[in-house]
Amino acid sequence: MKVVGRLERVNPTGIGGWCVDEDQDGPIDVELRVDAVVLGTVRADLARKDIQKTLRRCYGGFRFPISAGLFRLLPHGGRVEALAQGRALPVMRGCNPLIDNPGGTGAELLEKLKLGYLISPKAGNLFQPVKHAGEGMRMLDALAQCERIFQRISGNRLFVCYGTLLGLVRDGGFIAHDDDVDVCFLAKAEGMRGAVAEFRELVAALRARGERVRTISGAQFHWRKAETSLDVFMAWMEGDVLCMYNAGGKLSRDQIHPVGRGRLEGRSVPVPNNPEALLELIYGSRWRIPNPGFQWRLTPQLRAKKLELETLWAELSDANGAPSSYWPRFYRTQRVTIPSPFAAAVAVELSEPSQIIDLGCGNGRDSVFFARLGHQVLGLDLAATAIDQAMFSAANQDARSAAFEQADLRDPATLSSAIESHFATAPVIYARFLLHAVTEEVEASLLDVLANELPPGGRCYFEFRTMADQNIHKHFGRHYRRFINLEDFVAKAVAKGPMECVYKVEGRGMAKFGGEDPVVGRVHLLRSRAEAS
Repeated sequence: MKVVGRLERVNPTGIGGWCVDEDQDGPIDVELRVDAVVLGTVRADLARKDIQKTLRRCYGGFRFPISAGLFRLLPHGGRVEALAQGRALPVMRGCNPLIDNPGGTGAELLEKLKLGYLISPKAGNLFQPVKHAGEGMRMLDALAQCERIFQRISGNRLFVCYGTLLGLVRDGGFIAHDDDVDVCFLAKAEGMRGAVAEFRELVAALRARGERVRTISGAQFHWRKAETSLDVFMAWMEGDVLCMYNAGGKLSRDQIHPVGRGRLEGRSVPVPNNPEALLELIYGSRWRIPNPGFQWRLTPQLRAKKLELETLWAELSDANGAPSSYWPRFYRTQRVTIPSPFAAAVAVELSEPSQIIDLGCGNGRDSVFFARLGHQVLGLDLAATAIDQAMFSAANQDARSAAFEQADLRDPATLSSAIESHFATAPVIYARFLLHAVTEEVEASLLDVLANELPPGGRCYFEFRTMADQNIHKHFGRHYRRFINLEDFVAKAVAKGPMECVYKVEGRGMAKFGGEDPVVGRVHLLRSRAEAS
């Protein structure tokens, strides 16, 4: 075994570096110390492009977060070491491995560790494990109360999950390093959108009853009860796939329901119908082997699903049930008014004045551009702030043939009405970066409308991110993106009816922005003048 690596970064927010075994692909465990104090062990399994390029290893990076509270307790001048196979990794040039914490002695940290406190590899903070504190019994008291309230309000059942379920099944009690009680419920609704709507209604009902709940996402909330709190997660079904906030895979509903009972620290708690199957889905086939340094490592598919969930939750409501503020906030800060490269390319193809519907027009940068070229344009977008900016921009640039309306394109009637009411002849449908920002169901409904109601001779121009763009740097990292297979999209569009593909192209260099050069697909569809026989 030949282990190589570097300690690259030591600062108040964390410790980082890389480590690989040149003789085999398996990830290496790295122990992190400050002088004689062991902070914890992390697995060097983060994806690093530089490692992949030079050593042909897909993974090898590691990171250990440090909270502000923990950093305050570290000894000033203490030396950080990263050890793999018992040997300290060399320190990269320019990295100072000494803790810069004037006044810190480390004495309080040592005292807390002696009292049974642990350091979390997830959050980098000190905590007292549930197993070694009266907090565990308080949490089980809270669970008993919350279980009854939840069933009364929702007609559904809570059950323990994640680390709490793992401890119950594998260890017969709380996991030694666990710091909370995790519970879950399986949404009655099928699909993400229905489940998130159900989650929203549940949170509102609990608050109306006076319960103290704080939403973390569209599938997790903290429930304060009996002077402690529970982490409550939602799972939902998508066909034969069970989805959770950071896990997912094939598992039937009857593996969860009916919810049964188990014993945890001598107390009766609700458990899923098949606890072992759920644990394997969450933690993998090696779930029975203890791993105190466990950290979540999401696959690209799970990461995309998580981002889709967060975006959908933002669309439906914020924590108070008000209309989403994500896209309005985004467009409030965007001042880019020059047309996109895609708009310029489409404009070259529009030799005569055309009637254009700009779907997901944003702040109107492309709509105004088309209008100033002599085209009649209707821009549609869900965000009111975007529409306000578009109208201001059109007035400021004397683009009088551009009109804008706030509209929800998730409703098929929106596009249908726009085609029927606004234009007498076949319009041009223009959608830049819209399709990858909506769900597959919304995409399908849009294609249905275009196939059924776009007049013969109508044209559609689409630009969207493709599957090849999935792991490329994003300038706006928080946007929801559904990466699309170009060939599949064209096949689906043509199969809808009398639509033919004029051209399709995929590649980089067509949508550069802010240092990002995404892989995009461009598709031009034409509504045939005669129904296919």
